Amino acid sequence: MNEVLFILGLKKNLLSISALDNKGYQVAFIAVEVLVWPKGMSLEDAIMIGIEEGGFYKLKGKSNTTLTYSTINPCELWHRRLAHINYKALPMVSKVVTGLLEIQVNRDVEYAKDVLEGRM
Repeated sequence: MNEVLFILGLKKNLLSISALDNKGYQVAFIAVEVLVWPKGMSLEDAIMIGIEEGGFYKLKGKSNTTLTYSTINPCELWHRRLAHINYKALPMVSKVVTGLLEIQVNRDVEYAKDVLEGRM
């Protein structure tokens, strides 16, 4: 599989049948197997990509490597990791926790939170 999306926190790997269809593949569920083959070819050219186990179809094979990218602001990330500590306290945390990089509070994030919480 190419161009696979990694979703942080998702407990199971999912495969979108419509995405396969959009990429030019046909999919069939026959007996307990999932078969896939390129459009324009016959079912005889299909390969088995998964098998049914406990009501779900488990893909065979192993995942190689996955690239992930997170756009979350470091300030927001540490706010969440530290049980939603006040944004204004974040710079102080980096001074008392060993190994934590200095946290710069993003004023836009802080302002947005103040507005949402009715302080502005």
